[in-house]
Parts: sequence; structure tokens; C-alpha cells
Amino acid sequence: MAQGVQTRGHPIRKARGQLSGNAATRLCPKVFPCSRLTCAVFRRSLGLCVAPPWPDNNNACDSTRRPPSVIVSLDWSNNANVDLMVVTPDGRTAGGRRRTLDAPDGQTWTSSTIPPSVGRIDFDAGANCAADSLRRENLLFPEPPPSGAYRIHARLTSPCGATATTVRATLLQREALTDGTYTLRAVRTTLATLHATQTDTTGVGTYLFTVEF
Repeated sequence: MAQGVQTRGHPIRKARGQLSGNAATRLCPKVFPCSRLTCAVFRRSLGLCVAPPWPDNNNACDSTRRPPSVIVSLDWSNNANVDLMVVTPDGRTAGGRRRTLDAPDGQTWTSSTIPPSVGRIDFDAGANCAADSLRRENLLFPEPPPSGAYRIHARLTSPCGATATTVRATLLQREALTDGTYTLRAVRTTLATLHATQTDTTGVGTYLFTVEF
């Protein structure tokens, strides 16, 4: 359960397990650079952990919980309105105000019926140039998506007064470990600079990379 404490933008949560009397003095790598062992000591001794900047089903605090199968996380450098856009193998898109992939012809999806293999974007950050301080959007596939090539783009919907913004897209994939726990592993990161002249309100924006399943 979240403790309501913020450290560099990442909430500190109550970790799975018991508290002990030995207080750790160092935090997990999400806060300060340190070893995996230090992070483990911190979690065990204080019963706390630091949540990552993407929805992970509380896996960072309890590694027995399954995180999403695939996450594409896009963050950027200023208060520009940037949208994470994805194009599926069959040409459907999600991004901006359309945060869930369109249902195939003849089907209607609601929040309770959308299949877990369908991608959805968690938040429309920076909409209407609102300085919400998030500067991040995450595309989530709770379970493995249908096979094919998925194209990832970043769209500069509005520069919001900036001449350029730097974007970073990180691809994370769920990995099952031999001890029955799970982790999210970053498998690639792509950087790009979006200039104000590339403003695009209707297209998919600047191509970043393709991921195949």
C-alpha cells in the first residue's frame, strides 16, 4: 500500500514482508545509484520500496506479482504536449485522446471487457499544455499482444512555447525468474529530438522504433 511519501517523483510504498529493527541507510536504485543487494537490504529492513514511473502491478514491492507483459514508456524534457503513439500490425492506432486500440469491426470494448492482450495508454500527459509535471505516458499490454510488428512514434501535438523537446522511449518486457518471481527488464531505449516545426495534431508523429512479437 502506498505510504504517501514522495522521493524524486517516485512514491515510496510498503513492501511485502516484515519490518525489522535494523534501518537501512540507503535507498533502491530508482532513487540513488546502488547495488541490487543494497536495494534488497533496504526492502527487507524498512519494509519499503520505491515505485517505478510506470504501472507495474506493484511488482517493485512484491516480486511475486506479475507486471504487465510489455510496457513502452515515453518521457520528455519539458512541458510540451507530447503523445505516445502506437501503430499495430493491422494499422490500428492508439495515442493522444484515443488511449485504447480500436476494437475490430463488429466489436465494442469497454474498460471491463477489453482483452488483456490489447494495448492501452495510461494517461494523456500535458494535454492542452497543462504543466502537470508528469511528462510521461505509458503503453501497457497486460498480457502478450497479438503477433506482428508494432511501430512506436512520438507526436509533438504542441510545443507549448518550447523550440524543441527531447523524448526517450523505453521498452520493458516481463521476465519470469526461476524462483517463481517476476521482473520488468528494459530491452531498449531510443532518444529523439522533436522540433517545434514538427508539430502534428492528426498524424502519428516521429517514428522511434518497431517491436515484434
